[in-house]
Amino acid sequence: MNNLNLNPKLHMQIKEFKYQTKQTKTSLLACHGVFLARRSEGAFAVFLFQVEGFYVEMFYDETEAEIGYIRSFSSVEELTPYLNAIDLSEIFEKRN
Repeated sequence: MNNLNLNPKLHMQIKEFKYQTKQTKTSLLACHGVFLARRSEGAFAVFLFQVEGFYVEMFYDETEAEIGYIRSFSSVEELTPYLNAIDLSEIFEKRN
C-alpha cells in the first residue's frame, strides 16, 4: 500500500512525481491537477494538467480505452503543441 498523502495541499517536486506509479500519478492528477488542454496524437488523446510548478501530459489510448503513459515536464517550450489550439480570433475581432 502506498503511503502517499492525498491531502488538499500538495507540496511535490517534479522529480518526486516522476518516480510515482502510474496509478499514483493518476490519483494525484485527479486530486491536485488543473486541467489545461486536450490534443490528439495518433491513437492517443493527450490531456495537459498543471500540478504545482510543473506540467503533466496524460496519454489516453483511445483504442485500448486505458491510460498509456504519463509524462511530466517543467519547460514551457514543451507547451508548443498546445499553442495551435488557442483561438485568438475573438480578441482580434474586438480590436477592430
